[in-house]
Amino acid sequence: MRRVPGRAAGAVGVSAGDARETAPGQDLSPRTHAEWYAANFEPTFERRATPGGTELLLSRQRPLVRLAAPPLAVLTLQVARGTDRHELDLGEGRFEARLDAHGSGFVVAPAAHANFYDIRGEIELLAIDLPDWVTVDDHGEAVRALPGLHGRMLTDPVIEGIARRFWALTGAAPQIELDSLTITLFALLKRLREELPPLPRGGLARWQERRVIDYLRDHLAEDTGIPELAALVGLSPFHFARQFRASTGLPPVAYQRRLRVERAQELLMRTELSVTEIAFATGYDSSQAFARAFRQAVGASPSEWRRDRRR
Repeated sequence: MRRVPGRAAGAVGVSAGDARETAPGQDLSPRTHAEWYAANFEPTFERRATPGGTELLLSRQRPLVRLAAPPLAVLTLQVARGTDRHELDLGEGRFEARLDAHGSGFVVAPAAHANFYDIRGEIELLAIDLPDWVTVDDHGEAVRALPGLHGRMLTDPVIEGIARRFWALTGAAPQIELDSLTITLFALLKRLREELPPLPRGGLARWQERRVIDYLRDHLAEDTGIPELAALVGLSPFHFARQFRASTGLPPVAYQRRLRVERAQELLMRTELSVTEIAFATGYDSSQAFARAFRQAVGASPSEWRRDRRR
């Protein structure tokens, strides 16, 4: 087994807390998740590998704000623990990744697709890179994607349990047992794909959805109207509103409210701005209106949420 501890502060790389659309200096060549993460980020992590070529990386992930990640070299299972909602695009459109009531869930990242991460809170992430020999199909080709699994957050206690057992046994169990766990994980993911209902179709094209969401993010402090958003993608206001809801599951006003709360969470956690300053920065007319919207969304006042996160 190979163990690689997290690098000391000051090592060359990109701090996850400073990541944006594309992290400056980031190596964008295709590689496994473990290789890419270890080369570009500094939070605490531990990296392991089996003799059969399966790579595992356990990290305590700080926020990754609007990060465009390079294509991965292999199919990767990413099991998370945490409490916040996140936004991802792993090849089947941007989606909201909400961790379940127990604070756990997983996503499957395909190979050869540039992924997008917008992780707002701290999570523990266990990534397992599945080597090509595990995913080879009946034609001798390595499976690069499992369509239907890359556009949603998933929960399955059996898959999550095996993934964590795999981590615990790496380095302690014989190779044949570790290889069997790798094969089992891939088989369970294929079965899950067959059992899940298809992802909903319709709504905005991917470029339209991204343009509108990026515009909303960049203008959170402004009073943006539906005609303004519709004009960005060449649709009538009525048609745009229907298509936007079909794509995101929320009407534009509710989506804007969610983005404002998420930006407020980021500012509360990472700056010393007052609650009133954050209210104005996120488009609210008063700290009282901001506090009501924030409490309704997360179940706590801005001050309470900030205090709990900084303990």
